[in-house]
Amino acid sequence: PETLTNSVGGLLSGAVAAAVTAPSDAIKTRMQVGEQYVGKGYLAVAKDMMKKEGIKVFSQGISARIAWIAPGCAVTICTFEWFKGCL
Repeated sequence: PETLTNSVGGLLSGAVAAAVTAPSDAIKTRMQVGEQYVGKGYLAVAKDMMKKEGIKVFSQGISARIAWIAPGCAVTICTFEWFKGCL
């Protein structure tokens, strides 16, 4: 039961964290790969993305991001709690 609780808690916290940080990650990714954004600041890139593509651009790929991050958080929490119990 404790492992299940830790797993669910890790999955949920990871999913929330991934969803909350998705807009910031979209901007960061665009800054890294978009040649037109070289030398531009974070807010300038965000405004340009919003103007050209609309609000939905900040949530693109959110399901893949959640699917990637949430299980990793569950494993991390379970591993931490298991080792903590060994001490």
